[in-house]
Amino acid sequence: MAFSIMMMCFILTGCKEDTKNKEDLSNVAERWAYSHETDKAVLILYKDGTASFNGIKYKSYEVTDKSYKFTAEDGTVTEHRYYDGKDFDGQSRRYIYRKMYYRLVPDLLTGDSPVIGYWQGVGEYEKLSYQFTDKGTFYEDETLPGHYFVDEDEGSILLSYDGYLSNTLIYYSIDGDKMTVDYPWGMVQMP
Repeated sequence: MAFSIMMMCFILTGCKEDTKNKEDLSNVAERWAYSHETDKAVLILYKDGTASFNGIKYKSYEVTDKSYKFTAEDGTVTEHRYYDGKDFDGQSRRYIYRKMYYRLVPDLLTGDSPVIGYWQGVGEYEKLSYQFTDKGTFYEDETLPGHYFVDEDEGSILLSYDGYLSNTLIYYSIDGDKMTVDYPWGMVQMP
C-alpha cells in the first residue's frame, strides 16, 4: 500500500509541468545569443516594445539598418552598431558592437600614430590586449597576429588576421592613455 501511494505521488508530481524554469516566450519578438554561447539569450526584443541586452532592461528600442537604439527608464539612449555577414566558416551571423576599454602601457611600443602601443584591457576586459606596431602589424590578446589599417577620419581600424579569422572592422576613440574600442561580437538568432 505504501509503495502504491509513493508511486501515485511520484506520477502526479512528475506529470506537472515545471513552469518555474520555463521562459514565457509569448511576448518575445526576437532572441539572440552570442555565437560562442548559443543557448543563452543576451538580446531580447519584446513585442510590447521593451528590450533586454546583456542583462540590462530597456523601456523601448528601435532597430535601424545599422544599429540598435535602446532607451532606459531615465531616457538615456544607448546605441550599438550591427551588421549581418558571414563568419570565416561561412555561417551567417549578426555582429553587434560592444564597447571595450583599454589603457596604454607606457614605453612598451611607440610610434607616430596614436594607436601604436600596447593597450591592456580594463575592468572586465583586463585579460584582453592589443599591440599595434609602427610596422602595421598587431597582436590581439598576445595570440592573434595580423596587419592593421587605420582610418583616422572614420575612427576605425581594419584588423586583417593572419590565419582563419575574417577581417574585422573596429571603431576606436583615444582620450589620453585610454582607448575605447567598439568590437563586433557574432550572434545567432534563437528559435
